[in-house]
Amino acid sequence: MIMADSFVKSEKARKNEFTTNDKDAPLIVQFAASNVKEFVEATQLVSPYSDGVDLNCGCPQRKIESAGATFLTVHGRTQKQKTEPVDINSLKEIACSIQIPLILNGDVKSLDDALLMHEITKCQGVMSARGILHNPALFKGYKYTPVQCIEDWVQIALDSNLQFRTFHHHLIFMLGKVLPKVHRRKVNAMVNYPDVIYFLNQYYDFDFKLNKFPNITSTFSDIHSSPGKYFTEVA
Repeated sequence: MIMADSFVKSEKARKNEFTTNDKDAPLIVQFAASNVKEFVEATQLVSPYSDGVDLNCGCPQRKIESAGATFLTVHGRTQKQKTEPVDINSLKEIACSIQIPLILNGDVKSLDDALLMHEITKCQGVMSARGILHNPALFKGYKYTPVQCIEDWVQIALDSNLQFRTFHHHLIFMLGKVLPKVHRRKVNAMVNYPDVIYFLNQYYDFDFKLNKFPNITSTFSDIHSSPGKYFTEVA
């Protein structure tokens, strides 16, 4: 989710929060906005690079439908419920009460979770938030982030000159359940690409080159551990 006000006003926010390419399609950009003007301006900024926008709000679903929305996404718990299980019966009721496509979200941590939500509610789509951050291969059936996914993410970041902060933020999520705690702490503390690449090259036997960063020297020391058992497990 992107805050429309900062996205419109700050070039730094735009660089940090929105990066894409012609292979990333179809792409829907989600905004949170407190007024129409900022939402429209933010939408205009991303419209050449996306297929649609999603407005994060608490409005009644029928009001949204009558206003002309082409689909509706619903999170299955209220603000007060916080970490409680999603209210699947309420989601099913919503699915039966509207005529536009419904995408449901909440507690989707595996492919089985997604399939079960669809089976119960008959919704048109399922969305994952935290689950997909921790494991981008979730909908492929993997229980944990596979090595290939980590390698692909590094390559994407390097090819697109992604800011380190954004790259590192997502990498930490991906490694959260597949690295021993001692190595997670080290990766969390890293502040540049060379340190991260040096570590990943050793730990996973990757072959990323450091010559793209001639002015930055890695300070990371050798490691002696190998990947854990999780990388070949499939849900």
